[in-house]
Amino acid sequence: MRRKENEIQDPSRIQSLIDRARVLRLGLTGMEGPYIVPMNFAYEDGVFYLHSAPEGKKIDMLRADPRVCLEIDEPGVYEDADDPCEAGFSYASVIAFGKAELIVNWSEKSRALSLITRKYSGREHVFSETECRGVAVIKAECSEITGKESR
Repeated sequence: MRRKENEIQDPSRIQSLIDRARVLRLGLTGMEGPYIVPMNFAYEDGVFYLHSAPEGKKIDMLRADPRVCLEIDEPGVYEDADDPCEAGFSYASVIAFGKAELIVNWSEKSRALSLITRKYSGREHVFSETECRGVAVIKAECSEITGKESR
């Protein structure tokens, strides 16, 4: 990280940003180049769980190369100044790197979908094997998670 003074050192602050985030951007690499897609997600114990359709470009890319980059941010505020060189933008973001895989075990998939449901609705739901068949869940285990902010 170039600007170390903006690094979030407190792991609980990074966790708080992840907990509040509504959208995660998944970055993948393929033969055609990089690809970024916004996704619904849940996070637990260093692992991101992403809800997906069972087929499509991101699934094909993930199968070809499991390396991923994940990004989460909070809306910032532009801080104007008479001198444009003095203007700025407040921000807070989290970047994570890791490897991802598709969850094939239906009970693990059910648990991940339950985490995602709880994040967005606040309600509990246990997904049946039948309900799990129609969706994919991507499990991204991260080797590096960093946060950065400017207020």
